[in-house]
Amino acid sequence: VEQGAADLGIMGLDLLLEHNFDVYIPAALPFGECRLSVAYPKERTEWQKKREIRVATKYPRLATEYFFRRGFNIRTIELYGSIEIAPLTGLSDVIVDLVSTGATLKANNLVEEEIILTSTARLIMNPSAFALGRQRIMQFIDKVF
Repeated sequence: VEQGAADLGIMGLDLLLEHNFDVYIPAALPFGECRLSVAYPKERTEWQKKREIRVATKYPRLATEYFFRRGFNIRTIELYGSIEIAPLTGLSDVIVDLVSTGATLKANNLVEEEIILTSTARLIMNPSAFALGRQRIMQFIDKVF
């Protein structure tokens, strides 16, 4: 959508905020709800007393902003896939990852400490397509939503 290959698309708010895409967001959609959360091993709370921590995530921008506001210096470890194993193997102190039910965290003995943001799917629109075909696109959005 950002590159103009499509006029409209659907994407999660979490990715939109992480990557700061140049798109319009005309509508929040009623599905895909999840939360971006900080989690850590249940028995390891010492990280909260540190000023410098290691954070495993596929959301380095959002994690850095969040921990900076809380007064932490962080070293970001970008991981994709089973991020939950990072603190269990000593790779990180905490993780920042998407949580839907919390079952994966529980299965890995992790505690959800705080929610950074709640995300749902969003309708996204190419700015040029909107400028050139505003009426057609708005008619489509009105019919669908």
